[in-house]
Amino acid sequence: MAKGHAGGLSRKECESRGTLLEFLERYPDEESCERRLLEEKHPGGFVCPACGNRTCSKVHGHAHKWQCTKCSRQFSVTAGTMMEGTHLELRKWFVAIWLMSSQKAGISACSLQRQIGCSYKTAGRVLARIRCAMARSECV
Repeated sequence: MAKGHAGGLSRKECESRGTLLEFLERYPDEESCERRLLEEKHPGGFVCPACGNRTCSKVHGHAHKWQCTKCSRQFSVTAGTMMEGTHLELRKWFVAIWLMSSQKAGISACSLQRQIGCSYKTAGRVLARIRCAMARSECV
């Protein structure tokens, strides 16, 4: 995402000195994370590229899928982000981004594995994507 710092979280959120608990209160579930990504994708509010409608709704039974309420065109809130194509919960991604950006030296894959409850391989891939996105955002 070109506008966000790291996949939907603003630079201010990533650089915030708030606590992890405060961060988790802002993003208590998957829906709050999806809504944040939706806001990032459509900062002026959703507008369907096909019909111009301004409302959309969640597609039930499909992770991260939303659709226009008029023409039913579907889109994913993770498309075009570092989270695209992943099966890891968005809340775990958000926590990983917060952990990575809130610590001066970052975080190791082993530590991330323990903190968010995923495999070491997944933690390594998540961190690689976060580093790549953070490096790109510094260039913009």
